[in-house]
Amino acid sequence: FDNVKGERSPGGLPVVAGVAGWMECKLVEVVVRGDHRIAVAETVEFGVGEGKPLSLDALGWHYAG
Repeated sequence: FDNVKGERSPGGLPVVAGVAGWMECKLVEVVVRGDHRIAVAETVEFGVGEGKPLSLDALGWHYAG
């Protein structure tokens, strides 16, 4: 990541420059269900950038459902 341009969130965390958006969260709880761990978090800061969001179609990913 040495060549990645970045900024800092108001909380001081690194944010990649030019992203579509970012969020900073505080971990509230980790819930274990079967072989999965689910992080429950509270959003404490967020921002909207100038970048365009990536869609699953653009990545070539598809989910059944």
